[in-house]
This record gives sequence, C-alpha cells and structure tokens, in this order.
Amino acid sequence: MAFHHDPREHCQHLRCKEMYAHEPPDPEREARDAELYGTSGSPAFWCLLTQTGRGPDGQVVGGSPCRHGRTCFVGIEDLT
Repeated sequence: MAFHHDPREHCQHLRCKEMYAHEPPDPEREARDAELYGTSGSPAFWCLLTQTGRGPDGQVVGGSPCRHGRTCFVGIEDLT
C-alpha cells in the first residue's frame, strides 16, 4: 500500500521515498513486491531534522505518529 502524504495532516519534516517517486498505484506490483521481499508495503520514513527514523523527541517517525499533538510536530500553517 502506498503512502499518501497530506501536508495538512502530517509533519512538514516527515519524509519517505514514496514522496519522491510519483507513479500511479499498482496493486499487482505491490502484491508481487510483498511476495518477493516480504514487505508489508510500509515505506521507510525519516525525519528531515534528525535524518533518522526518530524525531527530535526520540520517538519513531511515520505516517501515523507524525501528526498534530506530537511535541516536535510542525504543521503547514506553522511555515507561513
């Protein structure tokens, strides 16, 4: 399953490879990749500030954790 970044919901420092690869969803390819590589379809995430899989608060980054309410969260409205 592809990750769909929503700049209104996710931290502006959240990054994943799928943000840079703009190809249409292909369920057959995703199923084949999951079978070949044993992946759950979850992309690898990193924080732009720390350049690691953990944010400035020491917690894991990802599509679910990097949202409003997290102490290091930076929303799109914070950039203006």
